[in-house]
Amino acid sequence: NPNDAVKFTYNWSPSTWILGSSQVKNIFIQPNNIADGAVVTTVYTVVVTPTILACPKTKTIQITGVDPPKPVITPINPMCNTFQPYQVQVTPAGGVFSGINSNILNGSGVITPALASIGTSTFMYTFNLLGCTESTSASFEVSQFFTAALTSTVSPLCVTSPAVNLMNNVQQTNGSWTGSQGVSNNIFNPANLLTGNYQVTYNTLSSPNPTVCPDSSPLTISVTKTITPSILSVQPFCTNAAPITMTVSPLGGNWSGGNISAAGVITPSNIVQAGQHAVTYTVADGPCVNIASTSFHVDRFIPATITQAVPQLCYDAKPINLLSIVANTTGVWDGPNVQNNSFTPDPGGSIPALMTGVYEFTYSTNSVPNGLCQDKKTIQISVLNPVQPNISPAGPYCSTHGTVQLSVSGGAGAWTASSYLTADGVFSPAMAGVGSNPVQYIAGTASCNRQQTKFVKVEAFVSAQITTERLPDICNTSSPMNLMPYTLNNTGKWAGSGILGNSFHPSLAGQGQHILTYTTASIPSGLCPDQALVAVNVFSLATPHIAETGPFCSNNGSPVQLTADVQGGMFGGANTSAVNMQGLFLPASAVIGNNVVNYTITSGPCVAYAQTTIFVEKFISADFHTTPQPFCSTGDQVNMNHYVMNPGGSWSGGGIAPGSSKFDPSKAANGMNVITYYTTSFPTGLCKDKKEISVEVVQLPPLSAMLGERTGCAPHEVVFHTTSSNEPSAKVYWTSGDNTEVIEGVPLTPVSHIYTTPGTYTVMMTYELKGCKANLQVAEEVEIYATPRADFILPAEVLISDPDVHIMNNTTPLGNNNYTWTIDGLSSPQGIHPRVSLPAIGKYKVTLIAESPKGCSDEISKMIEVKNDFNIFIPTSFSPNFDDLNDVFKPVFSPYGLDLKTFEMEVFDRWGHMLFRTTDANKGWDGSVGNKGEPVKEGVYIYKIRYKDVDGNAYNTTGYVTIVK
Repeated sequence: NPNDAVKFTYNWSPSTWILGSSQVKNIFIQPNNIADGAVVTTVYTVVVTPTILACPKTKTIQITGVDPPKPVITPINPMCNTFQPYQVQVTPAGGVFSGINSNILNGSGVITPALASIGTSTFMYTFNLLGCTESTSASFEVSQFFTAALTSTVSPLCVTSPAVNLMNNVQQTNGSWTGSQGVSNNIFNPANLLTGNYQVTYNTLSSPNPTVCPDSSPLTISVTKTITPSILSVQPFCTNAAPITMTVSPLGGNWSGGNISAAGVITPSNIVQAGQHAVTYTVADGPCVNIASTSFHVDRFIPATITQAVPQLCYDAKPINLLSIVANTTGVWDGPNVQNNSFTPDPGGSIPALMTGVYEFTYSTNSVPNGLCQDKKTIQISVLNPVQPNISPAGPYCSTHGTVQLSVSGGAGAWTASSYLTADGVFSPAMAGVGSNPVQYIAGTASCNRQQTKFVKVEAFVSAQITTERLPDICNTSSPMNLMPYTLNNTGKWAGSGILGNSFHPSLAGQGQHILTYTTASIPSGLCPDQALVAVNVFSLATPHIAETGPFCSNNGSPVQLTADVQGGMFGGANTSAVNMQGLFLPASAVIGNNVVNYTITSGPCVAYAQTTIFVEKFISADFHTTPQPFCSTGDQVNMNHYVMNPGGSWSGGGIAPGSSKFDPSKAANGMNVITYYTTSFPTGLCKDKKEISVEVVQLPPLSAMLGERTGCAPHEVVFHTTSSNEPSAKVYWTSGDNTEVIEGVPLTPVSHIYTTPGTYTVMMTYELKGCKANLQVAEEVEIYATPRADFILPAEVLISDPDVHIMNNTTPLGNNNYTWTIDGLSSPQGIHPRVSLPAIGKYKVTLIAESPKGCSDEISKMIEVKNDFNIFIPTSFSPNFDDLNDVFKPVFSPYGLDLKTFEMEVFDRWGHMLFRTTDANKGWDGSVGNKGEPVKEGVYIYKIRYKDVDGNAYNTTGYVTIVK
């Protein structure tokens, strides 16, 4: 370009540049003025003489200067989104269009308005001449087409019809309606119009440029002027009235609504709901229907029908709701003792009760809601009220008294029979209960009566019977005897020697036989007294003593015979089971410490006691409850008391310090050591014991460990080995240092471990023999190198229209690795994130090998597919009016993927007649029959399009296209 300066530099410094006879450090060459579109080539010779060498070099440089022409774009007229594709005119041709999606403006400069955004779109045209470019920008405007097509017509109207919203009759509501009469704000109002047809028009404008593609549709609306019928009103009536015929003008129409016939006859008996009823009269006047409405009032007639009789009532009957015996409950009852429609024979208070007799009651009703019609019915009710009876007083009686006849005055009736009272009033005290016994007399009927209840007292006869012929023998030293358990009841009194209250005291009565008396009386007045006698014998006995013995040891198995100074008694233990009834004492079965022994001797009911204490000392066993495991020679001291059943004794033997229970393995001999344990009873030391036990001391051998190959790439296997003693019972445990599980082995047998995580690790060995352990840290460390995890990311979708692919390397870690890329059928790309161009549709295998500086590598392969981005756009309407805008109907295909040899398009009218057919994808239908100039009418037509893409996929598309002229 004319304004570009070219700078020459040399890669050997220091140096001197020579151009002609001049010497300069750097050379700037300014091209001459170049005419637009011209290409000028100039040859320059530059001599370079390095300052430190005597051998100059000469270099010839050829420079080409280019000034491409400034492109010119022919202005583009405003378009509608329904227009046909438009070819942009540019000078010079052969440049590149950019800045807009290729589906809207393709590389050939064809604009598809149907796919463009509504409004102004700007694009760039660039012309390239030998690598130098010039660009020009331009814009075009696309407006939205709004159809004025109507979806329906308006039915004929009357001047009384409601206003019509004309927007309900159009496809799109962004236009407006106009007309000479009746139209305002898109509303057509027939009011005040004369009979006739009225023309209205719907107009739409395109947006944002309203004049590009306006549209309009006319509509004719029929209006008829009508009259309103006149109806004569009806006076209110009842549902029991005679039929009524409505009066109206003009005649000839029909009536409708609730409770009226089409001829206008009202039948009151058929009306269920009282109140106002609306009816409508409809009469036709030409195409219009004229309607008038009126209403009439109906009172519902309510009959005073009584649905059931009332049975005879008793004086004490509960209130009866008289509304429960009528068909309709809106009326009112009247009669004696009736309040709020409720009848009570004896309401109480100031209102007297009705006597036995028959009474009349009246029920009255009124129609609702205005009381136009009345009705009345009567009913008779029988009432029964018997005389109150009065029972004469009787009693009290003893429960052993004979039968008694009770008496009563007042109304005739009967006694209520029970276990102690007959229906004739005979009372039996022996059958009655003690206390107050109710007696009842009832006058009247079973369902209506008056009754009285009184109480007759009966006093209980209390027997003095004693339940035994003799009282139990008792000792003079015994506690007082309660005599009440030997009687049938406890309300009497006792008398005799030794009696205090209800108890017999043997110490007061003395030895011998005694006669006691028990006396009772009835409660509460003592009508029936009673008395009984009983005998009791009193005995006496001396106190014995037991000879002392002991102490004994608890392991003594020989029995000891106990003796007492009063013979004939029995021995027993108070806190021990070591003595039998004959006095044989067994120390081995006794309790440790004091054993309390009792001696008992009897005479009649008298019992004498003696007691002694025998001391038994506990034998302490020197037995072991468990045998110690082997001790390590380097282990801590061990308290041997942990292994005996009874700690606290004394110890002796190898490894035992004098006066101590501690065993020191370091001071004992390797192998078996014999140790003795001694015990003594407390407090007298009667019982001694000793036991021996063998204790093993274990000494571990020197430890050594070796590792196999200690370095490698993860995952890497390392072998662990030890040359320590091969004792059969020994075990070896290895800790690898990478937080994995401990590895178990045996001496002289190698084991291995696989390291999966990079790092430096220290190996530990543990040697174990008979519970004794020693640890060894291996001097050499294990070093594991990181292996990169090869991975990369491919685009989710690659289309042949844009086959350039940027591969994102996703290896972990990403840096400091060497990468080798391979793609089937292509040269190997370079770089961490390479860019490649896939030349054809199909699948490609991409492989990546990542290698770390330590030589650790990983490989991964993935598939990528290049797909066809074939697409098609089919317009829904066109306007063949020869204005070079949207004059032809044809599908628009994307630049890629169509198999032109398979294309076929047919157009039919609604009756199935073919109007056009072509196999040329670039040839469209111009709206005439066979494209021969005979235009078809406006309307909707059917198309069928069949084609295949380059992948062989077949498509059959059927749809509708609308011609708008």
